Amino acid sequence: MPVLIPEDYVPDVHLRLVLYKRIAGTPSREELDELKAEMIDRFGPMPEYAQSLFRAARLKLRAAELGIRKIDAGASSGYFTFEETNKVDAKRVLKLIQGRPKEYRLDGPLKLRFIHDARTEEKLFTRIEQLVEQLT
Repeated sequence: MPVLIPEDYVPDVHLRLVLYKRIAGTPSREELDELKAEMIDRFGPMPEYAQSLFRAARLKLRAAELGIRKIDAGASSGYFTFEETNKVDAKRVLKLIQGRPKEYRLDGPLKLRFIHDARTEEKLFTRIEQLVEQLT
């Protein structure tokens, strides 16, 4: 039977660092889901920052599957850097750029820059997740 831990419980710094490292190093979405379930079993409901960490890790894994090496995004703009060999549909990239040239542009052959209005964490995650899926 799991031990009930108060919602405001924060594990010690060392344990948090170990858990962050495990999350960041998880090689697949399935294993990430298993780790998330393990942490919920161990500590109870996750605070928002932990949920965001898992969401970012999931997004990073999905991007890596497509050959997106780096995602850097803030409230008003960002960019994707692609691996030389990737699974991103070049036609979709061109369609984005041609359809909305004020929003999207290539910066060299492997960097897609974009602008947006994502002033909250939720909007930013949603925007990046949608864009990643648009490129497949």
